Amino acid sequence: MSGESLKPSPKETEGNVQGQELEKYLQRFNLGHSEVTPQHIKEKLTSGEITSEQAITILSELSDWLRKESRTDELTGLANRRGFDEGSREMLASLVPQETGERREGAPEAIIVALADLSLKEINDKWGHAVGDQALVQVAKAIQDSIRYGDLAARVGGDEFCILMPILVQEAETGNIEERLRNSLKNITLKVFDKEEEKTIPVKVALGLSSVNAEEMRVSPDLASAINQADQAMYRDKNEG
Repeated sequence: MSGESLKPSPKETEGNVQGQELEKYLQRFNLGHSEVTPQHIKEKLTSGEITSEQAITILSELSDWLRKESRTDELTGLANRRGFDEGSREMLASLVPQETGERREGAPEAIIVALADLSLKEINDKWGHAVGDQALVQVAKAIQDSIRYGDLAARVGGDEFCILMPILVQEAETGNIEERLRNSLKNITLKVFDKEEEKTIPVKVALGLSSVNAEEMRVSPDLASAINQADQAMYRDKNEG
């Protein structure tokens, strides 16, 4: 698919080396991320246990970790609402044409918006919140397994997920994306115990898609209309069973 050609940023390609000094610091002093503070780092610098260069790097990596943590849903590992809002703004900016009116080099032609919703209340009421949490994790994993680098997946509500997928050729890719998502989400199951008997239960997920392109961005420079269309499609899918 042509969307696969979206290139990672330099920061992403360097991800294998980022955070190394912080991880070494955590291991050396037997700390968790939440236990590391600027004061602690200053004390280790003053005592000569780390160098000034190491301290600067550790502080920078800690800042990056805190930023990512504040934008990540703790249960599923996907972006949270804050992460979605920030990521979507960056993605939408790529649709805005240059001052000449021409499409930016390598910019997507459109962004696919997908909403996924599971019947979490039914699961919680019948099987308990622990099983409900398992369902959320499994749905998040299915979504993560079906998206590409450059896509944005977020848990934006208690049982609702939103996926943004930039595409280079709108008509050629939309059908493929929808098929891939539906295939990934339709066979999710959980093992539960009912009166000490193990059962396998399905996790039903409704899916709705829409899209926004550069021309539509000129009229309404946000995702509100596209999300509303995806929401309506999702509820049609839910009602159709």
